[in-house]
Amino acid sequence: MRSVKALLSTFFLLFFTLLLTAQTPTVQDCLGAIPICQPVYTENQVLPGGGNYPNEISSSISCLDGEVYSIWYTFTVQESGEFGFVLTPNNSLDDYDWALFNITNAECGDIDNNPSLLVSCNAAGGTGTNPNACSGPTGATGASSYDIQGAGCGSFFPDSDNGFSPFNDLIPVTAGNTYVLMVSNWSASTSGYTIDFGISNVDIFDFEPPVLDALNLPTSCNDNSITFTFNENVDCSTISEANFTLAGPGGESYTLGLASTICDAGGEYHDAFSLSISPALVDSGTYTLEVVSEMPNPITDLCGNPLASSSHPFLLDSPGLPTVDLGGDQGICDGQAVTLDATSQQATYLWQDGSATPTYTANSSGNYAVTVTNACGQVSDAVAISLLGGPPAVELGMDTTLCTGAQLALDATAEEADYLWQDGSTSPAYTVNASGAYAVTVTNGCGEVVDEITVAYSPALSVNIDPEYTACEGDVIELNVFNPTATYLWQDGSTNPDFLVEESGVYAVTVSNGCQTVTAGASVAYISLPAIELGNDTSLCEGEQLLLQVDVPNAVYQWQDGSTSPSMVVTTSGIYGVSAINECGQAEDAIQVNYTPRIEGVELGEPRYLCTGSVVFDVTSHESAFYRWQDGSNLPRYEASRPGLYVVEVYSACETVMDSVTLFECESCNVYIPNAFSPNDDGRNDTFLPQSPCELMDYEFLVFDRWGGQLFYSENPEQGWDGRARGKTLPPGLYAWALSYSVEANGQVEKRSAMGDIMLLR
Repeated sequence: MRSVKALLSTFFLLFFTLLLTAQTPTVQDCLGAIPICQPVYTENQVLPGGGNYPNEISSSISCLDGEVYSIWYTFTVQESGEFGFVLTPNNSLDDYDWALFNITNAECGDIDNNPSLLVSCNAAGGTGTNPNACSGPTGATGASSYDIQGAGCGSFFPDSDNGFSPFNDLIPVTAGNTYVLMVSNWSASTSGYTIDFGISNVDIFDFEPPVLDALNLPTSCNDNSITFTFNENVDCSTISEANFTLAGPGGESYTLGLASTICDAGGEYHDAFSLSISPALVDSGTYTLEVVSEMPNPITDLCGNPLASSSHPFLLDSPGLPTVDLGGDQGICDGQAVTLDATSQQATYLWQDGSATPTYTANSSGNYAVTVTNACGQVSDAVAISLLGGPPAVELGMDTTLCTGAQLALDATAEEADYLWQDGSTSPAYTVNASGAYAVTVTNGCGEVVDEITVAYSPALSVNIDPEYTACEGDVIELNVFNPTATYLWQDGSTNPDFLVEESGVYAVTVSNGCQTVTAGASVAYISLPAIELGNDTSLCEGEQLLLQVDVPNAVYQWQDGSTSPSMVVTTSGIYGVSAINECGQAEDAIQVNYTPRIEGVELGEPRYLCTGSVVFDVTSHESAFYRWQDGSNLPRYEASRPGLYVVEVYSACETVMDSVTLFECESCNVYIPNAFSPNDDGRNDTFLPQSPCELMDYEFLVFDRWGGQLFYSENPEQGWDGRARGKTLPPGLYAWALSYSVEANGQVEKRSAMGDIMLLR
């Protein structure tokens, strides 16, 4: 039926294109998509056509033939997962098609020509000769494993041109991505539907307020625009220039203009905007952009969550004010001169004597000042120059050694001098608190002097012996308290930094240097190795217990499960092992305990009808189980190919379980539907009527013309169509029909439906 759909799609597209020009988007357009803010939406009816932008879907890059009686939805994923939905038509015979697109990094206008945006698509269903037509509910539920299914139903495998099932697989979606869903009523019926978005495990319902995701503020004088984006689309109708104010460093205000490519084109939502600033920014300083989102006019996202108001100060100094630094006050020797440099880009200069050059030569005592001006403003600086008596004098003293914690103050102060210490610091004084070489270069206008001093620290005494030691018999423990420049005295009068211990006892030492004395001691004890025995491997029936117990004095226990008790109660199969650990070593043992498991899964099911092929019973339990069927077969799988009573016995060393089931002969009930009839009152084949040997219940039989108009309806299985409508004889040709009914077969009532064509002959 792909060709019929294509013909109708072309007709509707041409018709509505002629009627409509580019207008404000509606819910039938991607730009007017309904934001999904709740699990279930009910549409009592759908409108003809495809909205004011009817050319949004391309049949060449999707499974659809375009938009027919369409409605669009949009959502932004809050938490990654698998998205799904179910659409249930109000009219069970309606055929709904749909397609889902990812527009995270795209616009609505890209859908028509960018095949990579298509995520999932289903056009299965429609009228035709296929008895398994897929009209009725549709969606992405995981009922099939396919993401793309074209027209028709029952084609295997499906593709963009052929459908298999009205249901696609669940759709993986990613947090932060934005999607649009187009729903199309291919039956061209105004009957609506209910769509349920709450069937999957993904969070698409937005309860979080939007936030500014990126804000590009001016950085240079004369900048006149601000661009910003939100972390999600906002409602175009809730944002305007009134939501923004800009104040300058002097409190002055600016006129702002808001622009958005999508909102300005009539779209209902967008995430990217710009503000034009008038007049352009000139003065350097701190500006503040205020985003005002307060009741009764807050900026909201598509689900009505309001943006919080915020304040955004920014500094404008690039190119901004010129930079000038003449340096600190300084001295020069008689006959010397110093060049003061105020050079800045695109600037003018004014010195204290009216000079207008970027540099100035000073050769006498006095105060020198300059004002530098550019397009953004002006900056001034000044420096004092004085005459010096000669080069600086500095003396840091002799090299020295300090005790831990002591400090040494070094002073290199000289007249009108600059200072540079070994670490780059420039103060005239320096405080020493660590060993090392310290040097200073002192410079004034008359010369430079360098001096250096080395400072050493007596290290703090460190006596690293534990107060208690545990050793195994035969071990030798070395107690070592070595410290540079220290002396030692042990309890036995020895003076070495180390002491060897071979027996239990208490040992002490005193360590001294010129700044500190430390005394420490250690107690040493010797112990022996542990030993354990759990017994031989064993087997148990389910429900029995085995107590494992060990007893090692002064030991720490570690079982295979991490427990530390001296005993363990075994209730399941496995390898049970324990380690006993003391200061001298570790002993280990393990035991294998096997449990014969209970026999599970011996369930042949309820009595049923054997209608196709055979039934395979599988009562596989575990490797210790044995099997016996009614015919003596001893395998866990048994294939039953004929009706009868089937009995199985599954047994082990611990128990026996039995089950049985009866398979009955299959019942069948078919319906024959003619493909042509000739209502010419000749007594043969004058009516079009489905025929069946079974009772047809819940019966509904309809006939339509090729435009979908209803010509005949009956709930009576004995009443057929005579080729007339509203009292008029219809011309020969192909007519469509739809049939739904229930039959009882094989012990249950089965609901069936079918659609097809009938050729009326005259």
